[in-house]
Amino acid sequence: MQKDSPPEDMKVSSSRGRTIGSFRSMTIGFHWSALVFGVLAVVNLTGVILPALVPSYSTAVYVAVALLATLGLFGSILLHELGHAVVAQNAGLEVDGITLWLLGGVARLESEAQTPGDGFRIAAAGPAVSIILAMLGGATAATLQAVGASSIVVALFAYLGLINLGLALFNLIPALPLDGGRITQAYLWHRDGDRLDATIAAAKLGRGLGWVGVGVGLVQLFAGIGTGFWTILLASFVMRGANSERRAAEREKKRRAQRPTFTNFFDRFGGPGHPGQTKGHPWLGEPIPVKSWEEHPPLSR
Repeated sequence: MQKDSPPEDMKVSSSRGRTIGSFRSMTIGFHWSALVFGVLAVVNLTGVILPALVPSYSTAVYVAVALLATLGLFGSILLHELGHAVVAQNAGLEVDGITLWLLGGVARLESEAQTPGDGFRIAAAGPAVSIILAMLGGATAATLQAVGASSIVVALFAYLGLINLGLALFNLIPALPLDGGRITQAYLWHRDGDRLDATIAAAKLGRGLGWVGVGVGLVQLFAGIGTGFWTILLASFVMRGANSERRAAEREKKRRAQRPTFTNFFDRFGGPGHPGQTKGHPWLGEPIPVKSWEEHPPLSR
């Protein structure tokens, strides 16, 4: 997921966090909540996923493989965000850096894409990287199984392949601020020619899908499915991000409407014409009333 000029109320996901490195002038860091995510992932892998996939191994082996899988997961998220960031840089945009946090990662873009095409390519780059990683993970797991490798090593690569596929599919949901929402925004921008209207429409769709996610999470909780809490958390993040994107676009649209235009200028100071006439200017849009040059003579040469 990428974020363009993060609004102030998205502080957690837009924070730089603690810097752990840099790449192509971009800082790479992690928020403290990423550690919570890592611990939960290790516990879930050790106690639930790995014993179900490959029983009969010791707890120490499960913990070791869980740590490797969690590191691979963080690496996959980082590569996903680097996909966004590198394509954005190639399009001429400034990228401040990448931050890993509780719900994944975010690439911090300093400005908006200048064309719908750039917006589409930047948004699609992350899921494309995840799909490539998913295919690599699946192919590696199949190859290792074919040559008789340990089942738990096969399970490690199969897990990384599946988690990358899930990462790509989740991010392709057409809801801002997810990548699918930005792809939708780029399409609407291309179709209708207005970036701000496209952002507002995509944000409204994101908010609606967020409420659907909350409903799904509640059903999961009532059915005793433990992932319901995470579903509600992710859906709440989507709604919060969508509302933030919509408010930012509406503020910018309001500022744009208040900017002085050539029409405002001629309405105030007059222009070519005769008293009492209205002269149309095709390059200004609608005809505007003008005052006589006698009242407002042109500057003397």
